[in-house]
Amino acid sequence: MVQLKINEELCIGCGDCAADCVHKIIELSDGIPFIISGGENNCLQCQHCLAVCPTGALSIMGLDPQDSLQLPADVPSSIQMENLIKSRRSTRQYRQGNVDGETLDKLLKILAYAPTGMNRQKVSLTVVNDIETMNTLRQRTYSAIQAKIDSNEPVSETQKWIIGYIKGWQDGADYIYRTAPHMIIASAPRGIGTPVADCVIALSYLELQAPSMGLGTTWCGLAKTAINEFAPELITELGIPDDHEVGYMMLFGEPTVTYHRTVQITSDRVNFPKLKKQ
Repeated sequence: MVQLKINEELCIGCGDCAADCVHKIIELSDGIPFIISGGENNCLQCQHCLAVCPTGALSIMGLDPQDSLQLPADVPSSIQMENLIKSRRSTRQYRQGNVDGETLDKLLKILAYAPTGMNRQKVSLTVVNDIETMNTLRQRTYSAIQAKIDSNEPVSETQKWIIGYIKGWQDGADYIYRTAPHMIIASAPRGIGTPVADCVIALSYLELQAPSMGLGTTWCGLAKTAINEFAPELITELGIPDDHEVGYMMLFGEPTVTYHRTVQITSDRVNFPKLKKQ
């Protein structure tokens, strides 16, 4: 339900809500915003109208503008954002313990703000939030790989690549999951148009927020490939819906390693095209 409500005592008739509405379903009558006939069906529920209202006069979907964070808030400066991005590292050394539940809950609530295609907000986050479950997932993955080896059945090139990591496991090393205590799997319905992109965006937000909460992360394509190729039944057992595309998986936990400087990366992979006018 859109439930657009206007506090006429606060509304100054500026029209910012109408001007910023993506689908132009808001118009003004005598300076007061209203939704045009049939407009509710085209509402993206993006809440831009609530966010852009300078006086907090507009409520939508039953949300009170007073419950929103007031801007400008304590946002990072340009140099702080630059340092955050440059200092990002993949964590491959973790403390063997569960992340505090309050910290994890706060992190997941922040991820709800990650953007999605057409504001569909259909990304599901499957969180392995205790180390015992993570250890079971780890063991079953390597056992499935070993079972494939023992079967002497033909293997694909992708499977050959993953099989190469079994030697490390036999020697006491975990090159797939990096002994991480936790993992988060982002998935979304296949029919929404941008399921994988939406998942990757959500995990990108997690990766940037995590260090500020004392957590490290690793994008784990190895786990995604290993599970898909050798133990797909784990996807169902983890509770991921059958109609979902698994976008990506990310390891996380408290790191045991501290980095003291950024790496140095340069890139010439930038293209500035010029198009001919027709």
